[in-house]
Amino acid sequence: NRFPDGVFDMRLSHSKTKKDTEWSFIKRVSSVSSLLSDTLERQLGRFGPAGVEIYRFAWQRLNRGVVFHIVFYSTLATALVVLATIAGWHLWLFMGLHIFRRFCVVIAFVAFLAMLPPAFPNAAAHGLSLALVAAELVLLLLNLVLFGLVHLAVLLNKHALPRWLTRGKVMMGEMRSGTIDHSGRANVTMARERNKLLAALEKATTYREYAGVASLLDKLPADLGEGGDEWRRDETSDSAVSYDAALCRIYLAVMRQARESGDVAALGLALRTVLHRNFGGIDQLFKPGARGQARTGTKIVAEEFVREVCRSVRFLGEIGGGGQIGGLGGGLGGGGAAAIPSLPSGLPRAIGVDNRVPDMLRLVSEAHRSLGRTALCLSGGGALAMYHFGVIKVLLQEGLLPQVISGTSGGSIVAAFISMFPEEELLKTIRPDLSSRHGVRWFPPVWKMVINFVQNS
Repeated sequence: NRFPDGVFDMRLSHSKTKKDTEWSFIKRVSSVSSLLSDTLERQLGRFGPAGVEIYRFAWQRLNRGVVFHIVFYSTLATALVVLATIAGWHLWLFMGLHIFRRFCVVIAFVAFLAMLPPAFPNAAAHGLSLALVAAELVLLLLNLVLFGLVHLAVLLNKHALPRWLTRGKVMMGEMRSGTIDHSGRANVTMARERNKLLAALEKATTYREYAGVASLLDKLPADLGEGGDEWRRDETSDSAVSYDAALCRIYLAVMRQARESGDVAALGLALRTVLHRNFGGIDQLFKPGARGQARTGTKIVAEEFVREVCRSVRFLGEIGGGGQIGGLGGGLGGGGAAAIPSLPSGLPRAIGVDNRVPDMLRLVSEAHRSLGRTALCLSGGGALAMYHFGVIKVLLQEGLLPQVISGTSGGSIVAAFISMFPEEELLKTIRPDLSSRHGVRWFPPVWKMVINFVQNS
């Protein structure tokens, strides 16, 4: 006997103990579940039988929704996998085998030419060159196909897919709930309007027209890929932007109160604090990728802060120059004139001329040293540098073109062209025919660009 006595009895007792443990664990789980269910039903029983029925109805509806999601997405994934497999197999049968056979023939022919004796050097060279030309034509065809597919994907993602996805979500929700989703249908309508606005945005010819359409897009909700106005009103600091909204709001109130009360000393002290680059992280909001989802403008508090700085500087200029206090402009971003209140009767009109001139000159000097001068740098890029003229024209129309302009390569040509004319004549000069007006084309003819694309991809 290879096994001692009692071994099988020990194994049997061990299996029985294991089964008893599993059964006790299942009993405990079921008892806890029943206890929770009974407790919840007792709590709902306070509201009467109707509360229990509502709970049971909601629980059954939730279970149906979960089962519907599992079945629907599993079926959809299975169908997509099957369709992709069938399509790939048919594509291989239709094109893959044909291309593979031709490729094998070409390789065999090239190998045959390479093994020919030296008496046929020209034939081998011509054959190899023809094979390389054929391979290049095949690669060019593949590039054109991929180019078309990429543009098709971009067009679908821009115009069709958002509307289809929104409509599909609404239909699935209505099928699952058995009710009409009015808010979802409203989102479908807004998605259709968004596509129209995007088309109008691409056709805009002036900055004013572009800004008007962009402001309408910012009013749309974030679910449709916009939500610019919501982002501008949200003053919580972004994780990627060191923007301090609370600090800007504090100094905005200080400057406004000092300006409206005519407290020149307090206003000058506040301006000494804020007149430097990137105060409160405002400059970070204008960097690419940090503007959130807004197509026009930035955080509302930041915009109002910059406007108030402009009003305060103009206010001190009016006081220091001894001029009459009149209406001041709305600052950056347009806006109507903001009426500046009159000074208190106890404050002399000539106070800026008599006593405040040195302080104001010191303030201007410090602000000039802290802020510096804004410059415009135009990059190179060959013929693409022509697009600089559109930016220059908009900056001129908005009165924002800096006095210091530099450039590299094609950008330096644009910078030199700008320096040749005054602003009024420059606005008349920048027209769509600028690239070929003087007999020298900046862009080559279309047929030459097509030939260059075929030759160099």
